[in-house]
Amino acid sequence: MSKITLHLDEILNELGITRNHLAVEAKVRPTTLLEMVHGKTQAVKFDTLIKILDTLNIIAFKNCFERRYTIGDLIKYEFTLRMVNGIPIDLMDDDFEEV
Repeated sequence: MSKITLHLDEILNELGITRNHLAVEAKVRPTTLLEMVHGKTQAVKFDTLIKILDTLNIIAFKNCFERRYTIGDLIKYEFTLRMVNGIPIDLMDDDFEEV
């Protein structure tokens, strides 16, 4: 099964800041960031992502980091295709029976 993972903890470590610091600066609930770091997030609003990324980039700029963070740094999508006997079962008819 494909999956989406969040890499906020890696960015926080890279910048040397805490979740609480980011929460205060981005005006985002600390619980939201905690859930993101621990992979418990089921949904994130675009405006929340924008607040987080804008704040991360402002902090990076203020600390003379040359790197700028994008949505691709924060969120990763990993595609997994399930196979049975060399056939991708995700693309088969619903009535396929595994042998």
